Order: sequence, then C-alpha cells, then structure tokens
Amino acid sequence: FNSDWSSQPASGGLTLSGSGSQAGYGTQSSQTAQSQASQSAASQTASAAQTTGTTSSGTTFSIGNNTGRLDTSVAAGSRAKYTNIKGNNQDTVTVMVYMCGADLESRSGMATRDIQEMAAANLDNINLILFTGGASKWNNNIISNSTCQIYQVTGGGLKRLENSLGDLTMTDPNTLATFIRYCAQQFPANRNELIFWDHGGGSVSGYGYDEKHSRSGSMSLAGINQALQAGGIKFDFIGFDACLMSTLENGLMLSSYGDYMIASEETEPGIGWYYTNWLNKLNQNTSTPTLEIGKQIVDDFVSTCATQCRGQKTTLAVTDLAELQTTVPAEFAGFSSSISQLIQEKDYQTVSRARNGAREFATTSPIDQVDLTDLAAKVGNQEGQDLAAAILGAVKYNGTSSNMTNAYGLSVYFPYKKVNLVDSAVKTYQLIGLNDEYAKAIQEFANLEVSGQVAAGGSSTGSPLPSLFGDLSGYGDLTSLFGGSYGSSSYGGSSYGGSYSGSTGGSTGGYSSGSYGSYGGSSYGSSYGGSSSGYGSYGTGSADLITQLLGSFLTGSYSQVSGLSSDNTGFTSGRALGTADVIDYIQNNHLDASQLIWQTDESGRHILALSDDQWGMIYSLDLNMFYDDGEGYIDLGLDNVYDWDEQGNLIGDSDGTWLSIDGQICAYYHLDTMEGGDSYTITGRVPALLNDERVNLLITFDQDHEEGYVTGATTDYNNGETDTQSKTITEIGDGDVIQFICDYYTYDGQYTDTYTLNDPITVQGDAADLMIRNDPVGGPVKVTYRLTDLYNQEYWTTAISEGY
Repeated sequence: FNSDWSSQPASGGLTLSGSGSQAGYGTQSSQTAQSQASQSAASQTASAAQTTGTTSSGTTFSIGNNTGRLDTSVAAGSRAKYTNIKGNNQDTVTVMVYMCGADLESRSGMATRDIQEMAAANLDNINLILFTGGASKWNNNIISNSTCQIYQVTGGGLKRLENSLGDLTMTDPNTLATFIRYCAQQFPANRNELIFWDHGGGSVSGYGYDEKHSRSGSMSLAGINQALQAGGIKFDFIGFDACLMSTLENGLMLSSYGDYMIASEETEPGIGWYYTNWLNKLNQNTSTPTLEIGKQIVDDFVSTCATQCRGQKTTLAVTDLAELQTTVPAEFAGFSSSISQLIQEKDYQTVSRARNGAREFATTSPIDQVDLTDLAAKVGNQEGQDLAAAILGAVKYNGTSSNMTNAYGLSVYFPYKKVNLVDSAVKTYQLIGLNDEYAKAIQEFANLEVSGQVAAGGSSTGSPLPSLFGDLSGYGDLTSLFGGSYGSSSYGGSSYGGSYSGSTGGSTGGYSSGSYGSYGGSSYGSSYGGSSSGYGSYGTGSADLITQLLGSFLTGSYSQVSGLSSDNTGFTSGRALGTADVIDYIQNNHLDASQLIWQTDESGRHILALSDDQWGMIYSLDLNMFYDDGEGYIDLGLDNVYDWDEQGNLIGDSDGTWLSIDGQICAYYHLDTMEGGDSYTITGRVPALLNDERVNLLITFDQDHEEGYVTGATTDYNNGETDTQSKTITEIGDGDVIQFICDYYTYDGQYTDTYTLNDPITVQGDAADLMIRNDPVGGPVKVTYRLTDLYNQEYWTTAISEGY
C-alpha cells in the first residue's frame, strides 16, 4: 500500500467495554493517581546513589542524583523549538497513539486497559487519535482482530474513523508514516504529539513486535527515521510507552523531528503509562508547557508502578531534544575518541571495568544498553565528565523507582555481552547520521574483547560441562562429546550482577536468601550455545598459542566465539592495535585458568588461591550448583554467594541449600544488586512455564522482604519471535499455574533447556504471597564457581562433589 487513506464517514460513538478475561476491568481514578503523584518526588529523591569516577590525574568526582528535579533551563545556543505554543489556551492539540497491540494485548489486555485510561479523560479540547493493529486478539468488543483501524478517543469511548485498512504490518515505516499524514490532514494542529505503544528494543532492535507479522521484525531507528521524515511534520513531544527506548542514539535521531522525547531506559512494567491525568491536564489548558505535561506523565507512571507493580524497577525521562542536538554531539564524539585512545594505549581494562560496572538495563535478556552518564563517569576521564554534564543538562526530568540506582535518563548501546550485534549497530548509526567516532570506539572495544576470548581458546558463552565431567585439563573437544552445538547455561556471557572488585578482602558472602549472583541460562542455551572446539587451549597462555589462535580467528575462523560468523564480524577489520600489540596486551592481562583448581586447607575446606593480579582479572564470581539425579545433572542456576578465608582465598564448600518457592527447589539466576545506605534490592529470575507460556519469574529481595517475593514475570522469547523486549507481566494471581523448568545434562550427553522440576504450583491468591526461602537440596550435588574475566570470558573451577 502506497497511498494515503481517504477519510470514511465517522461511525457513531462506541462505548469501550472489556470482553473475555478483561471484562469489568476498572480504570484507576484520577484522584488516586493524583494522590500517588504527590508522593512521587519524595520517593524518587531517595532512589539513586551517586556515581563516582576518578580522573586520570587521580581526582575523584561524583555525579549527583537527578531524579525528581524539573529543569526548565535551556542551554545557550540551543535551536529554537519546532512547536510554537501560542498560550492562553489557544493551542490546537492532536495526540497520535500508534498502538501495536502484539501479545501484550492478546495475552494480557494491556492495550485495552490503557485505552480505558484514555477514555476516562475529558477530551473535549484535544484530538486523541488511535491507530490499532498488530495483535491476534483484542480483549474488548470493539477493535478488530483482523484489520488495522483508526479511532478517535472521545466521550468516554471510541469513535471509529477508519474501519478496514487491511492487515497492515505495524513495524513497516510506511504504515506509521501514512498514519502521521492522515492525522495531520484530518486533525491539523499546532501542537502534535506522537506516542509509540508496544515492545521496545532500544538502539539496535528499535521499536515494535507485530504478532501477526513476526517475520517482518521490528522497526529499527533507521526505519523510525524514515517514517518520521515521510510523515512530514514536527512534534511537540515523541513518547515511547515501550521498553528501553530512552537512548542517546534514539534521541539524536528524533531531534530532527521533535522538541522532547519521553521514554524509559529500563523495561516497563506491564501497566505502562497512566493516561488519564495528563490528558485531563492538557485538555483543561491546551497551552500547558510541554515540560509540565512530561513531568505529569513521569510522576504518574512512577507512582502508579510503585503501588501496582511492587518491586519492579521503573524509569522514565523527559529529554529536551533541541538542547541534546546542540550540546551533546561534540562531547559524545570527544568521549568516543577517548575510549579509542585508551584502547590504543593498551588501557582496555579501564574501559572494560567501567562497562562492566555501569548500570545495565534489561538484565533478563542482555541487549548491552547501559546508562551513558554512569558509563562516562566510571571511565573517569575529563571527556567522560564533560559528556555526563551535557547529558544531565539535556535530561529535563527524570523519574525512577526507589530500587533503581545510577539511571540518569539516557542509555547507550555498548557491546559486552553479545558482540554479534556490533555490525548491526554500526549500520544503524550510519543510516541515522550518528558520529563515526562512537562506531569506531565500540568496534575497537569489541575487537579486543573478542581477541581476549579467542586467546583463551573458547567462547564467551562458556560451559560448565568440563567441570561437571572432570576434564579441565584441556576442555577437550566438547563437540564430539555433545554432538555439535549444545546449549550453554549462561546465555550471552555474563556478569549480570554488580562488578566483582577482585579485592581479596571483598564482599564476604551475600544476603541469606538467594543473594548476589549472575545471570545464567535456562531458556537461552539452545539458541546461543555454540560449538566449543576451541576449548583445547584452556589453561594456557603462551605467546605462540595466542598468536596461533588469533591468527586463525583473524583469517576467518569465527567458530571460537558463539554467535559470530562471516556475516557479523565486519568490526574485526581495521583494528587500531596490530596483532603483535594485541598479543602482547593479552599475554600480560589474562587469567591463568590452569590455576582454577581447589586445594584443601588444614581444616579440610576447599579453597581457591590466586594472586592479587589474577583476582584483578576477574570481574564476577558466581556459585553454580548442579543436582545429580542419578541420570544426569540438573542446573540449579547461578548465585554469587561466596566467602573468603583469613588469607583471602575463596572457600568453595556450600551448605547444600538453594532457593525454593512453596517448598520446591527451582533454578535461580541472580540479575542485579543495588545498595544504598541501609537499603538494598536484589533481583533474580526463575525460568518457568506460566499457564504453559515460557517466562522468567522475577524475584525481589530487599530490606523489608528479606525472604523475597515474586514481583512479576517477563515473557521468554527463545524461538526468535522478536528481538525487542516485552513489558513485564504484573498480574500473576489466583488460579495461574506455574511449572518450574531448568537446564539438564544427561550422563550420555543429551541436553534440554525445558526440563521440568517437581510438580506444577497453582497460585492461590497473589503470586507475591508464594513462600520463598532456601531449602536443602536433599541429595548429591556438584558445586563449581563461574569466573568471568575482563574480556567477558567465562571459566569454571573444578567441581566439588557433595552429598546431603
């Protein structure tokens, strides 16, 4: 379809009412939301600890918390706003909502609920136009399941404007562009707002998952750029009621089309934005300043999520795109060049440690997006300070939940967990006109990271199998043992918890209930596990062998690193460091894996003794426990519970307990730990089937809930349905059935990532009431530790057999 839609006669008013499981769903009252919003600023102020950095001269500086603080200033030299607000309630407003319902609607009715919130507002003075599609089922009795439609939200219901536009692909830029032109023609206004509603994937994956056209993929930033250019108008604000879209790359692209961006760095809870209040506010005075509208959206979102999505991390920010466009590009280019310079000067570890320790988002599915201000501060140079200041100036209002730290409003893609997306990112940057310096910087970083992995003889998605089967002497050829591409239990590599400092005095253990740990993998193994033929060099580090391995890799043998092939390794060409310099650096900065052997001290404990230099190569440390059921090994997950003896050696013996839900042992993987003052929040995931749909249950521990509670679930897309991220499922309640699943390795080499554990649990009441504790596993186990180094390469210690 290439032509614009012709306006059809409008139908009569349609009253929106739920159907099926969503019937009778009540929208939140304005009074309740307003009451919550008034409490928002106080909760936000306490939400984030300061980020601290150290300059090359040794000077320490800190970045203060910017949550809950409205900044109405405008940096000198910023371009004029595209939208000229007339004032005195004389402005005409059109709000365009591009609502791709996807499985968010068909499974959970999330879109219907937000439409109900829109319909609850008084909309006499503004045009609220809704484009619908992309869902196999709508949970109301109005919107079509088979064709795209256009509605005007008005009078407490929907007025159908276009009844049958065809089964259009919602992630096609042409569909979006034509909707924009339709609204501009039929509802001309001097203030235009555009809201994207659906999944979000951030800088690399972009926006949207059309459930009915899943093979079409998402709409990349380049696709959004194409659509907005073809749409032909400028926007007052462009918002994303979608996950992960508050990125620098997105903001710089959008700056050619809008004055403000409202979006989230983190995945969004399933309830999404709360629409009633800000629509009422704008309707009451169509000249209300955009920053006031943005603040209302942010405050309502954060406060409503705090009451309805307890324990889930929340972010939403308002960025001045006019200021961003003026003040940030030069500072970003300078920071990017400084990263390249550090790597060329053989100081990769400074960049690697900063990247590892920066606030990361979407930890249930590593997409390599981190807070840019936090990253810049942790790199610690002057260029980082300058960039952080510019970002903080452009972010005019930032809201976070009380359990979110070091999230300042804008994230950036920085490869670490999955370098196979670097080429895609660079292509996107070229298409949207991002500066070349950053593309060069991430290519340089990925180059050296992958070289470090190759020199270690393996893949970033390593495997515990040699540890389990007692062959750490060379890792052997696991391809012959496990028949080719077996699954890894640590998708994408690793260090999803806080950075491990390497100090032998370090942290001594964790909190009692499923504390610190790192992401591993149930559902991700089969998709991202790779051939491990390169493991024969495990434990070696000679210059000759490193030369041989790197030479093989650089001449086109990409099988050593999972997910890499000739199709996505363009970033390996044109490296600034020559092969000799790379070999020299890795030779002097690598973990000697042959030392990962347990010793026994005088009291009979297993200890791991490494030098301070070797501990300094390690960024994360995670306990991996396996239950031996007599036929194979059940992977119980990863948790960085660890302890040290008086000499600073790691103690390897466990107490034989693991996390259980309602008395059933389950696979548990730590995701994140946030600490500040007397408070802490630990989050983890438990792979499961929820009513036969594959999910990750989200578990939260904090100072008020030391035993932990279930806060929701994320849909687990392990069959390539989409690269974007789903909003969090928040409603798990009475009658829902949970079946725990895990990774399983049989003695004869069979692997599955959907091995069921114990019996299904039927939720009675609320999922938050399910009992979580540590219970004895009740049988023989093997205990090993996974160590992740500066190159994001994973190693396992020899396994300790214990019986309970």
